[in-house]
Amino acid sequence: MLPGLSLARPGSNQEPIWLYLPVVIDKRAYGLDRDATTVAFAKENLHVRKYYSPPCHHLKAYRGRQIEKLPHSEAIAYNVIALPIYNDMTDAEADGIVRAFVDVHRESKRIAQALG
Repeated sequence: MLPGLSLARPGSNQEPIWLYLPVVIDKRAYGLDRDATTVAFAKENLHVRKYYSPPCHHLKAYRGRQIEKLPHSEAIAYNVIALPIYNDMTDAEADGIVRAFVDVHRESKRIAQALG
């Protein structure tokens, strides 16, 4: 596992449907934040989604209301990407996604400078 990446893990009593695979990115450990990683992936034709962002309690409908702080939810929502996953995904496609994470992590300083 690369530093700065956390994968969702289903509970022992759950059978997930795996419509997508959420990965939480820790900028300090990985070298780039979620948004910069998303840009770098797009340049390599790997399109990921920013699921759960913003978190529900930050939506316009809740503005001006007294809402408790939810730091854990906020940290995940603003740092998570959802990887493409589908039934007929080949091993080569899955390996390509892993390689993208490795390559972006390895080049994170250069990418960060280029993105300014």
